[in-house]
Amino acid sequence: MKSAFKRTKNKEKEKIAIETTDWFLKIKSGPLSPEEEFEFYAWLLENPQHKQKFDMANALWHVSEEVADDLREIAEMDDIQDEPRTSPMKRWLGRINMRSPVLQFSAMFTVVLVIVLGLWMSRPDVPSKVTYQSNTGELKKVFLPDGSIVILDTESAFSRYYTDESRNIDLIKGRAFFSVAKDPTHPFIVRTGRVVARALGTEFNVYRDENDTISVTVTRGRVQVSQKENGLPTGGESTFIDEKPLQGADVILAGQEILIDEREQKKEIRPVEIQHANTWQEGRLYFQNTPLRVVIDEINRYLLHKIIIRDYSAGDLIVSLNYDIRRHDKFLDTLEKVLPVDYEIAPDGKIYLYKKG
Repeated sequence: MKSAFKRTKNKEKEKIAIETTDWFLKIKSGPLSPEEEFEFYAWLLENPQHKQKFDMANALWHVSEEVADDLREIAEMDDIQDEPRTSPMKRWLGRINMRSPVLQFSAMFTVVLVIVLGLWMSRPDVPSKVTYQSNTGELKKVFLPDGSIVILDTESAFSRYYTDESRNIDLIKGRAFFSVAKDPTHPFIVRTGRVVARALGTEFNVYRDENDTISVTVTRGRVQVSQKENGLPTGGESTFIDEKPLQGADVILAGQEILIDEREQKKEIRPVEIQHANTWQEGRLYFQNTPLRVVIDEINRYLLHKIIIRDYSAGDLIVSLNYDIRRHDKFLDTLEKVLPVDYEIAPDGKIYLYKKG
């Protein structure tokens, strides 16, 4: 019997295949109305797979046109007149001026082939990788097919790759929050660099900064965190057992955070305040006794014009802030009030920060 996970994936993929076919036939039947054009482009943007499947159907159509050209020549020798066409399918058939039953059958076969191809590409054993990314200053919420939710921070990206054995996420850059739908038979696996985090129903953040420091912060449940060199399986293998941590893995509980420095090969587990762990989702950044260079690196992810620390001593200054990032245009003025720093803006828009005196 198919699991709920398989049924969910199959329904989603079949739905996409049917919607793709509907839009394809509607467009081939004649010009879309302004309302239909709006709906069509909204549908394309709703899910990366929509455009992928529509482009695939369109490519197949162009190939089939060569066959249709040959069949038209046969149809021209046929004096049988077709009946009036009123349905979308018949209007589409009429556009290529078909009068031969043979040609009609061939064209309809092409349409069916598009549907079958879409469904075939949607089979559970032919998994597809879908990538999501956010722009500077943007937070993006993504609903995954298994019911899990991802909130993508600014300038971040991840890929989703589900199989029959596991739910796989590759965090390409930046930070993401994961609210994982519980499904013990399909582990939820997040990879970034050499770090692998596994969960079976929990909420946690994963953040990879520009210095290859990776943090996993758990706000509910628990997560197993390890590195590939420690023997944690990769490639979607499902050997995770919730009650028996894998050798070399750290079990991170709610209210804890693990920091892994991939360059220095160091790691640290420390307590965190859960109420501050997700403030970035509300547009606020919380820093407690943090070097200014770390603060600037984080703030820069939200800015089109980046801040550059001119002298090393300024980067060593320690600061505590709970800042509304939506007011980023006031950040430097706020910084001047709490630290002995000043700044100047170059003609190219770059912002240089330096220590006073």
